[in-house]
Amino acid sequence: MFSAVGFDLGDTLLDYAGLPLSWQREYPRALAAAAESCGATPAAGALARAGDVLARYNTRLVPRAREITDAELFGDVFGVLGIGDFPDSAAFDAAVDVFFSVFRGRAVAAHDGASTIKTLEDSGIRVGVLTDVAYAMPRRLVLEDLAVAGLTRLGALTLTSAQVGWRKPRPEGFRCLADLLGVSVDGMLYVGNEKKDVTGAVGAGASAALLWASDESVPQWGQCYTLGGLGELAALVV
Repeated sequence: MFSAVGFDLGDTLLDYAGLPLSWQREYPRALAAAAESCGATPAAGALARAGDVLARYNTRLVPRAREITDAELFGDVFGVLGIGDFPDSAAFDAAVDVFFSVFRGRAVAAHDGASTIKTLEDSGIRVGVLTDVAYAMPRRLVLEDLAVAGLTRLGALTLTSAQVGWRKPRPEGFRCLADLLGVSVDGMLYVGNEKKDVTGAVGAGASAALLWASDESVPQWGQCYTLGGLGELAALVV
């Protein structure tokens, strides 16, 4: 029925232990840590101004369809902090990594994800990932999360919104994932836990399964299937 299955990451394949309740409240600490890693002391008021810049990139506050790169976002933010002159890309990457270290929890495989993926792969089903990233988080950090959760083998088959250039529910990412998996988009089932996962997949020509582990009423967003856990997926596609 389906030759490939695509997955969202957060709250679908991965859970994160220790995430802050509010990223905005942690802006000053993350920005100060990034500046300190460069040996810089921001001028008075710079942390607040840089936080205002970050807030403009917060997709929960300011939704956007087109995605940006970490170079674009942190070029703006670090410039306000006065740490815009980096000797090389490695130094820039290190400062970005320090910034994200404040927010990143420990990734663990969720909803029987690891065993489900193995079952799919053993049955010849191609498996990949399409995920929107917060604040243009670099792909290398997404791959680290996959590795920590024991899903390293998905790394080469993982696309982020920063790579694609568009965020869900735009169709481009879903089509790129189908291309990466070597299947037609109408032969792919995409699994996620949000409205944008379902409407984006369907709009791209794929089928969608909504992962809904909540006791609340299941929303009808156009999904073909609703799953209480990923363990139910194999029965649909294998």
